[in-house]
Amino acid sequence: METSSIFDPFNAGLYFLTPVPLCLKTMATFLQNGLTFFEKKINLLIVDDDAIVRDSLSGIFVSPLFNISTTSSWAQACDTIEKSQGPWHCWIVDIDLGKGQCGLDLLSRYPEFKYTIVLSGLGRMSLAAEAIRLGAAMVFDKDPLSIEPLHDKVCKTAALGFLLNGKRCAHIELFQILFDETITTIEEWARRGCIELRKLHRICELYPPLTPNYALALYRAVYCLLRNP
Repeated sequence: METSSIFDPFNAGLYFLTPVPLCLKTMATFLQNGLTFFEKKINLLIVDDDAIVRDSLSGIFVSPLFNISTTSSWAQACDTIEKSQGPWHCWIVDIDLGKGQCGLDLLSRYPEFKYTIVLSGLGRMSLAAEAIRLGAAMVFDKDPLSIEPLHDKVCKTAALGFLLNGKRCAHIELFQILFDETITTIEEWARRGCIELRKLHRICELYPPLTPNYALALYRAVYCLLRNP
C-alpha cells in the first residue's frame, strides 16, 4: 500500500463535524487518541472484474482519508488482502467476478470481516440473502448503480471499520446502530440496542481505547470527513 500522509483533524474542522456533547475528560481522551487514529488512512478495497466499474468507483471516494486498492479477481483480492501491512476498513465486492468466480467466496474465506458492501447485477439479487448471511453490511443492485446511496453506505461502513480497526467484532450489530444519524447520545444508542448503559460501557471496553462517548464522537467525525471531504 502507498505510504499515507498525516491528516490533520483540526484543519478539517473536526470539532464542528462532531454533533455529540462530550465532557472535558472524554474530549481530552478523544484528542489524545484521535490524533493517532487520524495519522492513518482508511483502507478501501474494490473488487470487480470490470475495469470501467473499478475506475468509476475509485473516482467516487475522493476524501483524502481513503487509500484505495483495486483488484479484478478473487485470487488478486486474496493476495492483496493478505499482503497488506495494515488493517482493511471496507471492501466493495462484485458478486459476479467473471470466469465462474463469485465474490461471495471472499466473504466465506474471511468470515470475521464484517465491513463489506456487495454489488449485484440483474439476475444475481437472489444471492443477496446469502451475502447478508455471510456478513455483508449491505447489497446494492449495480444495474443501474445508485451512486449516492452507495457512497453514503460505504462511508458509514468504512467509518465503522476504522473505529473497530477492521477487527472481528462480536457486537457488530450494536455498533451498526451508529449508522442511524439520529443517534446523538450514548443514552439513545443504548436504548436502540435494548441494553443498559453500563453494559454498553462494558462492551466498548472490549475494543480499547473506546468508551461509548468516544466511540460515538469518533465515528461521527470520521463519517462526516469521508462524506463531506
